[in-house]
Amino acid sequence: MANGIALCIERKRSEEALGASEGKYRAVVESIKEVIFQTDEFGNWTFLSPVWTAVTGFEVKPTLERSSWNTSAKRNGSRTGASFCN
Repeated sequence: MANGIALCIERKRSEEALGASEGKYRAVVESIKEVIFQTDEFGNWTFLSPVWTAVTGFEVKPTLERSSWNTSAKRNGSRTGASFCN
């Protein structure tokens, strides 16, 4: 029984530490003035920091529903694809 209680206490501490860590991460990401992004193996946006809207003029949520290639092409014209392919 003591072992079960110790596991519960440790789990609670771990959850609290994770919450604090996530809060710090979120504060850093939201305060950086450059875009932080992540894509999957197909080039689809999976994460965009909030500054994305100020830098590009695109809203974050609708952009996450697009391929990064399509978003880049709309912003930069057809030369974007050519620069990646050459």
